Amino acid sequence: MLRAPELLLWEVANALAIGHKLKPAEVSEALTHLRGLELDLNALQWSTLQSAVEIASASDATVNDAYYLALALESGGVLVTADEKFLRKARRYPGIVSLSQLQLPDVLA
Repeated sequence: MLRAPELLLWEVANALAIGHKLKPAEVSEALTHLRGLELDLNALQWSTLQSAVEIASASDATVNDAYYLALALESGGVLVTADEKFLRKARRYPGIVSLSQLQLPDVLA
C-alpha cells in the first residue's frame, strides 16, 4: 500500500503548476491520475508533526521533508525518495531508500 500525507497533493500541484508551468487543465489531469493510484492519504497528525520536528532538527532538514519520513517510521513503512540531499541528511534513520536504489519485482516476467 502506498501511504503519504495529504500534503503530497499540494506539493504535486504546486510543482506542476509553478515549477513546470503546466496549464490548470494539465495539472488537473495529473492529479486525476494520482487519485487513481488510490493512495492512503493521511491527515496531519500532531504526534507525527512532533516527530518530524525532531527529525528535521537532528538532520538539518526541512520539517516538510521530515514529515514524510516520520509518517513512514510511525507506520512501519519505507520512505522512497528521489531527494538525494534529504537522503544524505536522514541516512541515520531506518526505512528511507533512494528511488534510484529501489528494486521492484519483475511483474512482467
